[in-house]
Amino acid sequence: MLFLASNPRASYPMMDFINDMKKGGLYILGHVIIGSFEEANADLHEQFRTWLDFIDCTKLKAFVELTIAESVQMGARSLMMNSGLGGMKPNTIMLGFYDDSIPKDTHNAVKTALRRTNPLIRHCIDRNSGSC
Repeated sequence: MLFLASNPRASYPMMDFINDMKKGGLYILGHVIIGSFEEANADLHEQFRTWLDFIDCTKLKAFVELTIAESVQMGARSLMMNSGLGGMKPNTIMLGFYDDSIPKDTHNAVKTALRRTNPLIRHCIDRNSGSC
């Protein structure tokens, strides 16, 4: 599965849902950096590191693919054609909805709600444990 996301912290519930849905298959998080290669290349490495830190923090089992393109359409096309590992290519593509609203940090909201729900869950979150 390939999920195209613009903001990882705002797309966390969808990423978590896809992570549960993939059933041990390939999961790739794709992101398009808009701009020319010369302008955006310096930003590429910093964003890649940020995406990897996000995956480590959330315990998602996914690979990250970033691309630089002049438009979202061209970048999405590039990710669809070039992502994968050897013969393993994504056969399902998920697109997040684009709107002009200010992104919300849903990752912290989910953790806060779970922390209030159950002491056992709160203990796991505080330990940063993937399982209880």
